[in-house]
Amino acid sequence: MLIKMGLIAIAFIVAGVIVAQTVGHLAQDPNERPATRLTEEVTRTNRTAGRLDSSFANVLPPAPPGQNISMTLPGGAPGTGNNAPGAPSGPDMAEDPQGGVPGGESPDVGAEPEPTPDRYPEYNTPADLAAADAATFTDEMVEDLEIQQTEYTRAVEQFYDEWSARYNLALDSHKRFQWRVDRANVTAAEYFQRQAYLTSLMTNPERKALFQGRDRQEQELYRQWQLQANSILSQSNAIMGELRQLNLEITKIRLSANFLALHQEFQTIPHAVTQLHNDLALFRARSEQLQQSFNPGGVHNQ
Repeated sequence: MLIKMGLIAIAFIVAGVIVAQTVGHLAQDPNERPATRLTEEVTRTNRTAGRLDSSFANVLPPAPPGQNISMTLPGGAPGTGNNAPGAPSGPDMAEDPQGGVPGGESPDVGAEPEPTPDRYPEYNTPADLAAADAATFTDEMVEDLEIQQTEYTRAVEQFYDEWSARYNLALDSHKRFQWRVDRANVTAAEYFQRQAYLTSLMTNPERKALFQGRDRQEQELYRQWQLQANSILSQSNAIMGELRQLNLEITKIRLSANFLALHQEFQTIPHAVTQLHNDLALFRARSEQLQQSFNPGGVHNQ
């Protein structure tokens, strides 16, 4: 009964989201800026994904003993197994109250944080990988060639940092949503197979027929949820396409800004060289003065 109610709740949630989106599009101001619409769509998609995650987590069946099937869902949903994408390896990786790992050392205070690992690398796209590589190349170029910041590069870096932080968050949320939809499909197949097998073992014909009908109802409800979840995922994919386009543009702007700063640095003679050249006459005069002081009458030491 809990599973059936959970699936019905999922169907209502997704249907409500789709209706709300449709009404919102009809009432939308045609003069509204595209950037504003895009922001609203991203926010709505992330909120919808969270609702779907939370709702479907309530109807996931537990993994059978001895089966290496992970039901772990990112974001805190309970599960079993250690093979889900992003799940830590090892027998017990729970954190202790001090923030460390049981049996290990506490992290150093003030130490530089480790980069966040990619939890869903199978959902990376060539555009995201290329943009990340370009960002790394830019950092290495600036450090290797000692490129000095200009007012323009400082502005670009500040803009890029703000954008990349929000883009990486949106990208991770999108990939997480993709993984959970795919994982739900795998879990559902196992779930319905086990339900059908349990029903087939029943010996009471009337009760068996009753539970066969319930199994069919659950499968139909799940198919409806699957169609709606895939529809929302398609909307999220379309939005991410726009975000990836802008991410490539901003990455190129940052790369160009730093390369331009390098180019400009080679357009002038180094300041130390010109400064010493300006004082050349002074040093020449002092040199001659020293020579005359230690060689009276202009006689040179042999």
